[in-house]
Amino acid sequence: MKLLFIRHGSRERKAGVRDAAQPLKREGKAEVYRLSGVLTQVCDEPTKCFSSKYTHANDAARLLLDARGLQQLQVVELDSLTPGSALDGIGAFLGETQSHIKAGDVAMVVGHEPRLGQLIAEMTSTRIPPICRGGVVCVEAATLADITVGLGKVAWRWPVGDAGGVDLTEKLTSKMEVSGVLAGLTLATVAVLFAAKPSALQVISALFLTLGAGLFVASLYIYDRLLMPAAFRPADGAGPSIGGNGVVHYHMVRAWERVFSPGLAAAVIGYVLMFAGIGADSSKPIPSSVLGLVDTYWPLLLCLAVVAGVVLVYRALRPRLGVD
Repeated sequence: MKLLFIRHGSRERKAGVRDAAQPLKREGKAEVYRLSGVLTQVCDEPTKCFSSKYTHANDAARLLLDARGLQQLQVVELDSLTPGSALDGIGAFLGETQSHIKAGDVAMVVGHEPRLGQLIAEMTSTRIPPICRGGVVCVEAATLADITVGLGKVAWRWPVGDAGGVDLTEKLTSKMEVSGVLAGLTLATVAVLFAAKPSALQVISALFLTLGAGLFVASLYIYDRLLMPAAFRPADGAGPSIGGNGVVHYHMVRAWERVFSPGLAAAVIGYVLMFAGIGADSSKPIPSSVLGLVDTYWPLLLCLAVVAGVVLVYRALRPRLGVD
């Protein structure tokens, strides 16, 4: 049997539209058509077709079938290929497909990275570079049992130019360390500024330092997410799995969730309270009017705006490893 693992073409990124509903853009359709021409030359006619439930993956699958004149062939949508689904890995994939695939089949499997790469690694016991958009990797096996125990073989891939790869672990680790150091230095500088009653210019300076510290911490989170081994990464939108990845991973996630993140939240609260004390006279009652509150606690409001801005930037730019 042959399994053709195909990554969808480039997709639209329309504002206000969920990732799952984003269609292929014109360039993405062209990428799929180019792939179709290659498959026609080097591969037998597909007998099965599977895709994720995302629109752009499903569109790519149907375009490939249409190009081969196989409109009658059903596209079976699988949870195990869909980003954000709790069903993940070779067990889930085989559970959904074992009633469809048999010896001698040529099956197209259209989905996303990193799920496709993880499936190939489990089926072949070999880690390969990610598949590019509109690319394909062919895995061959004599029986379904061979795939189940990792005895499948990578027969070929296209385009061949995407077969390289660079190990960025050391680079990411150094960037993570630098982010942590810079976050500490900027926060220490702010503490020095507020050791005495600061001037208005110093308050503005402290706000910029706060922004810098927040972005350093956000980048630290991002680098740590990128350093997570592929097998330990949760599907996007799902919680981290700590059941089957070993005791080290279990305690790492536990410390992250129950020690580091609460500690960071406590530091932010303390930081906000420090700003709240700037310019406030404890002998005076708290102002009852909105303008009075703004006039008294304007440094606090600016700090909250900075923190909220950092959070929004982080959520917008953090890597969504289960969705491409």
